[in-house]
Amino acid sequence: MKPFILLALGVACTALDATAQNEVDALRYSQITFGGTARYNAMGGAFGALGADFSTLSSNPAGIGLYRKSELSFTPSIYNGSTSSTYNGMTESGSKSNLNIGNGGIVLTNNKHKSPEEGGWQTVSFGFGYNRLADFDNSSSVQGYNYTSSLTNVFVHNAAGANPGDLINYTAGPGVDLNTCNAYNAFLIDNPGGGTNYVSYLPTGGVLQQRSAQTNGGMGETVLTLGGNYDNKLYLGMTVGFDYIDYSSQSSYYETALRDSAGGIHAFQMNQNLHTTGSGTNVKFGLIYRVNDWIRVGAALHSPTYFSMHDQYSSSINLTFRDTARSAGSSSNYDYHITTPARAIGSLAFIIAKKGLIGIDYEYVDYTTASLSSSDPGVFTAANAAIQNKYTATGNIRIGAEYRVVDGISLRAGYAYYGNPYQSSANIDASRQSYSCGIGFREKNHFLDLAYVYTMYNVNSYLYDPTIAAVNPISNALSNYSLMMTFGVKF
Repeated sequence: MKPFILLALGVACTALDATAQNEVDALRYSQITFGGTARYNAMGGAFGALGADFSTLSSNPAGIGLYRKSELSFTPSIYNGSTSSTYNGMTESGSKSNLNIGNGGIVLTNNKHKSPEEGGWQTVSFGFGYNRLADFDNSSSVQGYNYTSSLTNVFVHNAAGANPGDLINYTAGPGVDLNTCNAYNAFLIDNPGGGTNYVSYLPTGGVLQQRSAQTNGGMGETVLTLGGNYDNKLYLGMTVGFDYIDYSSQSSYYETALRDSAGGIHAFQMNQNLHTTGSGTNVKFGLIYRVNDWIRVGAALHSPTYFSMHDQYSSSINLTFRDTARSAGSSSNYDYHITTPARAIGSLAFIIAKKGLIGIDYEYVDYTTASLSSSDPGVFTAANAAIQNKYTATGNIRIGAEYRVVDGISLRAGYAYYGNPYQSSANIDASRQSYSCGIGFREKNHFLDLAYVYTMYNVNSYLYDPTIAAVNPISNALSNYSLMMTFGVKF
């Protein structure tokens, strides 16, 4: 039996659950949601064949070819995310808000001042600025009684076969995560016979399990876009995107034994903190073709985005016995890479009597093409296999409409459906639906747009790996809304 020790070591090893670099991270950074200008969002993001909006520089860069004048735009936004979680018959909820920048950018247009009869290039435009791609702010809480398993079962499973000295020194091989080392060093699990077989000191008879978590941050893109208008028929554009990720999570997990014993643990708490930063690049190509005065078609291709990532992670376990308390903590840093999928977008737009617009976009994304990599061979073999086994290709549909009520005032509405990224065998439906509306005010050289977007989806999750220890799923109902306002000047 080992003596009690307290360690705080800086090591590079895999963490448990959502703190690990795994398929969950690959999916999180592969899903792009609402951001950009208020007009774009109010119409559900269905601008692939409409153009002349700064947000299209991140979706279909050919939209820059529809600009007739130079333009400066800026969009502040309020975001709120909330989660209602039901676990073993008990429901808890949480929410979190932030103030962010949806877009900020400039488009400079060189008008050739040609008459339509002359043909050729009519305008050439250059755009530079920022579009927000995703928000990660949320808060959740889970609570329920479990009479069949404990998180300690996972620690015992992970430690099996590992040398005790390696657990003490945080040098155990693959599959033995930092939290398992903490569990051993805090005396949550032990090897009474002195070998490589481990047991838990949590009394049998059931536990009260509780978890609270907060996530923060977002994903955004700085764009450099060049495009133009050829013969008032064909609009072409290319964007070089410089993407960034800033994500952090803080969670506290508690288990309280429903029965007490002289040598057993009364309760333990595991705290985890993760801060992830990343930067990546991609290239986007797009075109829009004006079939006639009232129909346009569009297409865009996005290359994969190759991210360089850095994780800072810390974890601690604190436990209370009948007559004493013990703890262990550790931290790690790790550099790695994530490649997110390519995208293909097809679009159709209708211009109705110069008073109304209808846009329809279909986006194809194959989430199985995401991958993780690092300079350490084989580290992500299991994670990349999980991407192949869990995820699938899917389609996203965006529909939006605008109607000019009177000169200078337009009403807008939109709907978006984001397909389920999980294979049917996973029994998880994480498809999302977004509803949006807005209003726009325009004068000759100024405009003001307002938008509201509401998104909702459901997804199941687990407190720990159900293939290791039997645990019921958590049913999560997630929703978020954004309020945004775009100020713009044409010149």
